[in-house]
Amino acid sequence: MFNDALGRMGKTLKINRLRLVSYPLSNYIEHEMYFYLINKNGGENIKCLDIDQTGYELNELDDFIIFDENEIIINTHDNKEVLLGSYHLKDDNNLFNELLNEFKSLFDEGQDFEKCFKFDENIVKDLKENRII
Repeated sequence: MFNDALGRMGKTLKINRLRLVSYPLSNYIEHEMYFYLINKNGGENIKCLDIDQTGYELNELDDFIIFDENEIIINTHDNKEVLLGSYHLKDDNNLFNELLNEFKSLFDEGQDFEKCFKFDENIVKDLKENRII
């Protein structure tokens, strides 16, 4: 989606996303995984990582999105998966390089998000038939 639109303008955008998860996945995260199928179709590179493999607490910093390695969006959620807020950093910030390096390290450890969750084949079929993915 994003890159399709940008491609028509002669531009591309590299988007890497890392979603830290805790097992068993909450209903919210399971629901979110279907939206990730749509985002992947739009060119987003998405991985998941079990939060127990990191030094983070659940709902601390749990959803990282990197745009062309010069902008970061970090989403945080509460323990009921309600979005608490988003932080937007650009590479003109001292914290940016530290977070970018941390993100890259965690991203390398992550696995493709489609391996983190067993998708309902009927829902995926409907999404494909309706050309959503």
